[in-house]
Amino acid sequence: MTVARPSPTTESIAGPRVHWPLHVAVASVLYAALTLFALKPVLPQLYAVLPYPRSLELLPARDNWIQLSWNDELLTAAQLTRNARRMVTAPWRLWDNGQCYPMANARALGEHMLGMGLRGTVPYALTGDPVATTNVVLITLPWMAGMAMYALVAYWTGAPGAALVAGLLFAFQVPRLTNLVHPYVEANDWTVVALLAAHLLFARGTWPTAALLASAIALQTLESFYPVLGFAVLGGSYGVYLSIRYWRRVPSLLPKIIAVLLVTGVVAALVFTPYVRMRNAWGGAVGGRNTLLYDVREYGYRGQAWVGTVTAALMAMALV
Repeated sequence: MTVARPSPTTESIAGPRVHWPLHVAVASVLYAALTLFALKPVLPQLYAVLPYPRSLELLPARDNWIQLSWNDELLTAAQLTRNARRMVTAPWRLWDNGQCYPMANARALGEHMLGMGLRGTVPYALTGDPVATTNVVLITLPWMAGMAMYALVAYWTGAPGAALVAGLLFAFQVPRLTNLVHPYVEANDWTVVALLAAHLLFARGTWPTAALLASAIALQTLESFYPVLGFAVLGGSYGVYLSIRYWRRVPSLLPKIIAVLLVTGVVAALVFTPYVRMRNAWGGAVGGRNTLLYDVREYGYRGQAWVGTVTAALMAMALV
């Protein structure tokens, strides 16, 4: 005679119940406090000063890095605020915009900062001030990055401690806090949201998750080309992994995947087509930089793009 195997308890499957609202609130407050501490010099003068890393003062004075960075920061504040103002007051004129406006196709002569402008719409609507708008955007960037990574790791692991640490490491990495003059370069928080949405789409197969994925990719595309390039590598690899893991669901997911690709293609065309047209029209006159950011050899040991010995060791441990 056989006896039916007892069904496992809830605790044996999911472990102790986690009070997520409390943990999320703690992470949110902690990330906000650390962000305000990191940018505390601008808080008393939100309308008057812009932050820059003190490390610039250690560089040779003859290279004039502080002045060069200040020029870039002024350009960032101007273009960010211009985009925010257009989005608030005349969004239909957003594409007729850019650093060299009113020149035709001016947006293709530099960083478009459309994503930065979108982040600045609320502070600009409230303050109408370019310096305050830029500072608020800079303050929210680490917090948004931390919360995005917190959500992804919480979903992956179900462990609030792991999510908290991952959010801290991602939000307060050195480049994000030191490259304040080029915030669009470090604006990769939408990549994390896209990874989470992609996993949800393959796991649940719903239209809301497809809409979340399309929105996250579109918002990441509105940022600089630099994080988009990183997203293409990371997101593409993760997409292949999900397709293999959930291969039985791929046929039923095809309509949603096609919809996501269509939205992505339309947004990418709107953002990057002006650059292609400008390059075709002007050729090398708008060049001056290599097509690849680094030579392949630079990714080797001690090259400029070498990830670091400690990072490489941690990657090897993770693979094992």
